[in-house]
Amino acid sequence: MEDVKAIQTKQNSNIYDEAASMLMKRRNNPEEVVEALVENGLIREKASFVVETLSRQLAEAKRKKANHDIVIGLMWCSGGTVLILAQVGIIFWGAIVFGAIQLIKGVINSF
Repeated sequence: MEDVKAIQTKQNSNIYDEAASMLMKRRNNPEEVVEALVENGLIREKASFVVETLSRQLAEAKRKKANHDIVIGLMWCSGGTVLILAQVGIIFWGAIVFGAIQLIKGVINSF
């Protein structure tokens, strides 16, 4: 009984891995991924569920990464600005530029 569960778990893992690879690396759209999974013998409902679940997880990961970039960008910008205004040194312009780039990257990726 445990061997059957182990095989099913491995098969499910392979299905998720293949679907994730198609969505992320090959940039296939979700409908193409569902069709590919159905062609490989998966039931359409299960294939749709797998793709929807992965799509939600990928969107959530992208949103978290974008929010992280925004926070880091704001911290670098504000830290560099404070140090420039405190006349600690001109070298902190780099921190402001880096922070601005990180902030813009985060804002763009949040859409």
